[in-house]
Amino acid sequence: MAKKSNKRKMSKSLESEYNAWLKRLGKTLAGIRKSRKLTQAKMAEKTGFDMKYYQDLEYGRRPVTTRTLFQLCDGIKMSMQDLVNLSEKQED
Repeated sequence: MAKKSNKRKMSKSLESEYNAWLKRLGKTLAGIRKSRKLTQAKMAEKTGFDMKYYQDLEYGRRPVTTRTLFQLCDGIKMSMQDLVNLSEKQED
């Protein structure tokens, strides 16, 4: 028997807003990485993700769960609130 999902499809405007936020988050991660003079490979290692997954996060191509955010923040030694706040200030 197939498992029934409790998710509703996002509206187009909400999905667009979410995708823009993913891009801003990725730009923020790239900025943090560059300010620390780290390569993507080193940042992936610090955050516990494989290189391709981390690159997808940085380019805004990967949906982000709270678990992913917790793992990112642990790896970069930053609070989730600070990371989200920095992302909100990022230009699209």
